[in-house]
Amino acid sequence: MELLLSRLPIFDRQERIIAYEVLHSSVSDPGALEDPDGASLLVDALLGVGLRDLAEGQPALVNLSPALLRDEALLHLPSGQMILGIDARTPLATDTRDSCIALADRGYRLALLQLSEGTPGMELLPVVGAARVDAAALTPDALAATAALARRHEVHLIAEHVKDRATRDRCTELGFAAFQGYRFAQAQTVARRDLRASHGALLELLNRLRDPSVPDRDIEACFQRDLPLSYKLLRIVNSAAMGRREVWSIGHAIRLLGRESLYQWLSLLLLGSGGAGGVQGELSRASLARGRFCELLGAAAGVPRAGPSLFITGFFSLLDVVLGVPMHDLVGQLDLASDVRAALLARDDFYGAVLALAESYEDGDWTQVLVRVVEVGVDPAQVPELFREALAWAKEQRTSALAAA
Repeated sequence: MELLLSRLPIFDRQERIIAYEVLHSSVSDPGALEDPDGASLLVDALLGVGLRDLAEGQPALVNLSPALLRDEALLHLPSGQMILGIDARTPLATDTRDSCIALADRGYRLALLQLSEGTPGMELLPVVGAARVDAAALTPDALAATAALARRHEVHLIAEHVKDRATRDRCTELGFAAFQGYRFAQAQTVARRDLRASHGALLELLNRLRDPSVPDRDIEACFQRDLPLSYKLLRIVNSAAMGRREVWSIGHAIRLLGRESLYQWLSLLLLGSGGAGGVQGELSRASLARGRFCELLGAAAGVPRAGPSLFITGFFSLLDVVLGVPMHDLVGQLDLASDVRAALLARDDFYGAVLALAESYEDGDWTQVLVRVVEVGVDPAQVPELFREALAWAKEQRTSALAAA
């Protein structure tokens, strides 16, 4: 049985990634993990390609039901890389408490999820090492009270659904040490922020590349006017990923790379991903992976010719967060096809449905995933492998870009 596996990053106060939450569900039956073989199914998936590709060497937070917590199959998971999550709202039976204590004694880190005052999980605060609180679901007073109770037990506090930096700063004052997700990186819009000159130049070059009437010599002239950009172009063509090709000229480099690959590479530069870490680095990884994911979903749906446009649709879908500019303004500056524009602005038509499927999968919204796969025309059993392939591809592309930086 195939599992749906996705991930969400967890950042510390310095916006460095310290863990990934691994979201999971069964393709055909969300309740399958509660069956007697459910724990073995999950463990097999995490020990296989899932954990390696999703967590990328970071600790993996996995939410487990009481039944899964009691299953000895969990002991096959590496204790040093796992954080076992427990829903704090679930009534705690004696055997669940005993299982948590036993797992902690074996070196597994435990985390209470959805913690708030009065939830049954409060009893486990002396046992667990971390607790996650929904910052958007609690009033300021309830958030402060919950944080104070957890701090008495020296629990590592994680805030989720942090909508902006003001909320993040308030949580920091309350003692929260980590934050779930990357969307709090979006700037609080007080006044409209214009694109930097370098971004404007890249956008102009991207528009030229998408225009078939613009000859290669005009593209070459754009590079010749920008020495650092030309240098990076030669480096990327001469990188290991390209087979270390011998390059004769800027024009030759452009022809070797091809317009579609050149467009993707310049889009990566627009995100400023070369070597970026923390929230910005995660946004870059997520953008690349989403672009490739959309491209692969299009091919799986039987529309491979839409691949380049689907890549751009997914890739640019986070550009407003990266640059702090409203999507409507960005779309107005990009010479995009009408169906790409409709997808980015309203998730309309086929491209929009593919993008919505990719977003739902990333967020672990499995109900929406199963609706969207029907809309797009993709076999749901294919989607987990396509997602893992997209993550691997994005990692390879970032490595090549860093080598050329």
